Amino acid sequence: RSNGAGGRKMEKQKNIIVVSGTHGTGKTTKAMEMAVDLKKQYPGKTIGLLLENVIDCPFPVNGKTTKETVLWLTTNQIQRELTMSLQYDIVVSDRCCIDPVAYGIVHFGETALSEALVHLCKLHYRSKYADVCLHMASKNNYLFADGLRDTDLDFRFRVEKILMRLHGECR
Repeated sequence: RSNGAGGRKMEKQKNIIVVSGTHGTGKTTKAMEMAVDLKKQYPGKTIGLLLENVIDCPFPVNGKTTKETVLWLTTNQIQRELTMSLQYDIVVSDRCCIDPVAYGIVHFGETALSEALVHLCKLHYRSKYADVCLHMASKNNYLFADGLRDTDLDFRFRVEKILMRLHGECR
């Protein structure tokens, strides 16, 4: 870690690897595997693993999602990634900052909020993401009825279509 003026840590560039996709595609498992593989490959590096933040969300999720939910999940993801990017040489995350934005667009359509969040995500994405692994539901279907996640395939494919578009815009 580099020290700047006054002993503060300087910002690291592009040290976050994210696994993106709709729910039930094995993102968390893939992120865990990647973190282990990176630690084996780079034993002298510190590897941070950032897992799901939806469990901490104080707003309703899934079918009861609100615009506040989308705002909280997106900004919380960015905040956690920024913090961890300073603490670790490499960060692996099981979610991308644009994932909740895609869900929000499916729920509420294109809004001023979604446009602002996409802009914020583009800035973050381009400055911090070293790699993005997009997990597609058609190739990684690990979803089961757990009472929490929506099992509607059409819903998942609508989210996925928006995710693909947003990833294209962010690059």
